[in-house]
Amino acid sequence: FIARAYYNQNRYAESLPYYQKTLSIEQSSLTEDDPSMATAYHNLATAYFGMRQYGEALKYSMKSVEQCRKPAKPNQSSLK
Repeated sequence: FIARAYYNQNRYAESLPYYQKTLSIEQSSLTEDDPSMATAYHNLATAYFGMRQYGEALKYSMKSVEQCRKPAKPNQSSLK
């Protein structure tokens, strides 16, 4: 929520560390193919786009798309 608050105030550079932390947490707690990570990549892309760092925005946009295309595997813990 902190990242989004900064983003909504057009304070994109200040939102980045929070978006990066979110991605880091998701990478350590979700499986590599979990489509939920696409949102984290998308959020980073929009922040970079707001900062006019289009190369970084494109990089994270592509990661988001790639993440959405991965077939999700069932979460084994939810099957118990």
